[in-house]
Amino acid sequence: MHAHPVEGLNLERCDTCRGIYLDEGELLTILERRLGVQADTLQFSAISDAMDAVAAICPHCEQLMPRIETSSGLTVDLCRDCKGVFLDEGELATLQLERG
Repeated sequence: MHAHPVEGLNLERCDTCRGIYLDEGELLTILERRLGVQADTLQFSAISDAMDAVAAICPHCEQLMPRIETSSGLTVDLCRDCKGVFLDEGELATLQLERG
């Protein structure tokens, strides 16, 4: 994971799958500021699609992150302990566009 600065936030991006880890509250901040498309691509890669079937481990507390399905049908990983969210490449931009 490497820091990916976007409008004063340091998002963590996985070098392998290009997914983004967001600390508690960062997702809401990004959606409120309408930064989703700036922080993410609109493309879903084959890797992103395959990652929905892979369990994520929280990079901060190293706990298994259960998958949840959003109202729009996206599958995201949520850490129960630190409340962080892991989004596969393209999911942040998709959430932003759906939110309008």
